[in-house]
Amino acid sequence: LDLFGKPSKHFMQQLATFETDEKERQEMIQTDFLTKAAKETGMTIADALVQFKHAQPPLPALLSMIPVIKPRAYSIASAPEALASQIELLVLIETWWCDEGMRYGMNCNMLRQAKEGEHIWCRVHAGSMEPPT
Repeated sequence: LDLFGKPSKHFMQQLATFETDEKERQEMIQTDFLTKAAKETGMTIADALVQFKHAQPPLPALLSMIPVIKPRAYSIASAPEALASQIELLVLIETWWCDEGMRYGMNCNMLRQAKEGEHIWCRVHAGSMEPPT
């Protein structure tokens, strides 16, 4: 589940149906709430669940509300002939700024913190492009 993704308006509306504090429920469904939260803190789904602790959906409902992590596709930047036992990836490090500072995308942050020589497991799927001959 994508707990560290940005909450959608739909997620906040669903969560608000379980909020018992009327003031907080109104805050959650304000049209500009997510825009302000993104600018101020870079709010994630996990942050929303912590902030609105009176909203306690049953576990099956909560699991259905949180989106699954989308697969990340990266471009292979090395040739099998040059490096037969390893691949090099071309990765864009996703960052954004909020009032609290710079935030990083989940996968990008994991790759950014990896140490040299550390193994990272991946799957390779054949693409539609034919390599040059």
